[in-house]
Amino acid sequence: MELIEKLLEPEEIKQEISLDEKLIEKIKQDRQEINDIILWKSNKKLIIVGPCSVDFEDSILDYARKLKEISDKVQDNYKIVMRTYTAKPRTTVWWKWVLYNGELGSEWNLATGIVFARKLMKQVIEIWLPIADEMLYPELIPYFDDILSYIAIWARSSENQSHREVASGLDIAVGVKNPTSGDVQVTVNSLIATRNSQQALLWGMQYETKGNPYSHILLRGSSFEGLSKPNFDEGSIRKLKDTLADKWIKSKIIVDLNHDNSGKNGLKQPENMKNLLEMGDDDIVGYMIESYIYDGNQKLDEGNIAGLKRGLSVTDHCLGVEKIEKMLEVF
Repeated sequence: MELIEKLLEPEEIKQEISLDEKLIEKIKQDRQEINDIILWKSNKKLIIVGPCSVDFEDSILDYARKLKEISDKVQDNYKIVMRTYTAKPRTTVWWKWVLYNGELGSEWNLATGIVFARKLMKQVIEIWLPIADEMLYPELIPYFDDILSYIAIWARSSENQSHREVASGLDIAVGVKNPTSGDVQVTVNSLIATRNSQQALLWGMQYETKGNPYSHILLRGSSFEGLSKPNFDEGSIRKLKDTLADKWIKSKIIVDLNHDNSGKNGLKQPENMKNLLEMGDDDIVGYMIESYIYDGNQKLDEGNIAGLKRGLSVTDHCLGVEKIEKMLEVF
């Protein structure tokens, strides 16, 4: 293992890309609105929507401006939070998103990626949208903990001790995804861990967390031997609630409409939302939607970067932003 570069301290990055009082107050208000939904204090539905991951700055900001127009139209019924996922897990190797490898076709290291990611997040908030990220690397949270309004713990990290410990020390909403196996007992155990005080060894120091009252369950379906299985049907929800009751714990539920809940077909997300609304379960308070400017996705490899269509996902199959507007206006 060879040292590449020592990162700047989080406070140095925060000073370099600082937030003015207007943005700080905006983030505070957004967090409160989201937390109120999670704590049964608001009748709005939470919509966490956006690309699978950040790729090109210009198309991400274009998407944000279009999403802001939609948010203004539906704000009485929905609280929209934009996904600005800057790091995503890889099945094997190659591009690890902007934090590690920059925009597509660019080359930089993690230090540059952190600065780029925070600048981009700030630009989205200046468009007047709250933002969400996925906690892939818990050790990077101090670089972004003041700017995010929502965090998701991805499926393959729901059992990871450091993810649970960091989540238990945050005062913003954290969605704990079920593992890809679909085991709801694991999901509930993760929820309990994030809700409780923890002795945590992080960043070379020992901390005591207070527990996060805003952590909740995020259902994303399950997969076995390449076959997707939804887990938002009445039977699955009943099983989850029974497991929660056995542990004497309650949780609002967010449903990821894509991934294994859609068979990885982003165009099925409106149908999934319609089915959930018809169920009429008050504990389901929001939806996660993978969306970009255009429907679908495109193949990504090292030889076709110059020919990629901006605003079309290079990973998960997404729903075009125009369909998001129709979806929320109808439902």
